[in-house]
Amino acid sequence: MKSSDFNVWTQLGEDIHLLYNTRTNALLKLTPEKRQQAETFFSHPEKHSENEFEKELVRLGFVVPDGTDELSLLKTAERANRFGNRNLGLTLCTTLACNLRCVYCYQKKSSSLMPRPIQQKIVDYVESQTPGLTGLHVVYFGGEPLVGQRVIQYLAGEFQRLSGEKGFTYSAGIITNGYLLTGEIAKELAGYGVESGQVTLDGPKNIHDTRRPQENGKGSYDRILENLGAAVEHIGKMSVRVNIDKNNISAIPELLDDLDKAGLRGKVNLYFGLVDNVTEACKDYGCHCFSKEQYAKELTQLQITCLQRGYVIDNFPDGGMGCGAISLSSYVVAPDGKLFKCYNQTGVEGEDVGHIDGQLDESRLSRWLSYDIFEHEKCKGCTTLPLCLGECPQQAVEAGEPECPSIHYGLQDTLKMTLLNTRYRQSQSELVKGERSP
Repeated sequence: MKSSDFNVWTQLGEDIHLLYNTRTNALLKLTPEKRQQAETFFSHPEKHSENEFEKELVRLGFVVPDGTDELSLLKTAERANRFGNRNLGLTLCTTLACNLRCVYCYQKKSSSLMPRPIQQKIVDYVESQTPGLTGLHVVYFGGEPLVGQRVIQYLAGEFQRLSGEKGFTYSAGIITNGYLLTGEIAKELAGYGVESGQVTLDGPKNIHDTRRPQENGKGSYDRILENLGAAVEHIGKMSVRVNIDKNNISAIPELLDDLDKAGLRGKVNLYFGLVDNVTEACKDYGCHCFSKEQYAKELTQLQITCLQRGYVIDNFPDGGMGCGAISLSSYVVAPDGKLFKCYNQTGVEGEDVGHIDGQLDESRLSRWLSYDIFEHEKCKGCTTLPLCLGECPQQAVEAGEPECPSIHYGLQDTLKMTLLNTRYRQSQSELVKGERSP
């Protein structure tokens, strides 16, 4: 037996020690005595006594059999996920038109909606994949997807029909700016299988309206906040994304005040995203962006602030299997039917990898499917590799090597926040039980 290469230690105060394995995603909270026992076992696993604690360490992957190549195990899991074809993931851009003009937007705009013939080709494509298909997950995207609401209506109805006829599961989410997401539309979307939604608020009114105005320059904040209050009654998992950079980070407490006043605490998930100048369309905004290392430090403080206000930020590492851009059965479909692997490049001339009618550009497609994070020496020896698997393939392909994600710099703080979030939830649960007791 030997200690895993992917073990990470951290502690909260003097008495709480956290042991985490990035490959198995196992997390243990230990006393100082248990930590000493674990470290003794890690140092001399050949002398283990097979007590229950040591058995648990083995079961959770903190200790592995001699000769185990954990990097090969990770690579095998990554390959199985990337090149399996039993689950199909489609990001469908109903239009590249948008009713907002965000200052950091990375997309090139177009006013056309996805025409019905292209919609039908998508339905035909899904049906062609049904032999052996177990699940279809769709994300409705744009532009602003609700500008093309009737496209969603048709496609979702067809997906539900095929799901019933062919026996695969269908689930969907929507990424929307929220301006058109009224309660009525949210109810309709829920009926079409949309189980989750993401809406962006970039701060309180004065900041959000500057960063995410309407086409006519007027603000969008008040209506989006009102719509959120209605949408949560119909769509089960609503998330508020806050795009963070140097211009708005100090105003997050004021945004929390507004969410409280709107009655949204406990009804929406709060999620922070890093603004990054990833494409030509937004490159001029780069001077306002945090580096990944800076963002990791800022994110910890943001989470503490949110928790103090009663907002739990769920960012426990999920041990995901990388970006869908490098998966065989994952595509972004533009309104004209062109296929892309990365939504950052949707609509960019020369970046498409084919068309929904079945034509594929093998040369462009192979750039994504041949991507191999395990070729990079700095990644192969990194403890956080299972959590990011190279983070953004687009950046890696263009820059020549992967860029370390913020979790690389902030993993230990993330684990501490996971424990604090768990404690908060438990205290709230006990409080509710106490209020219901006779």
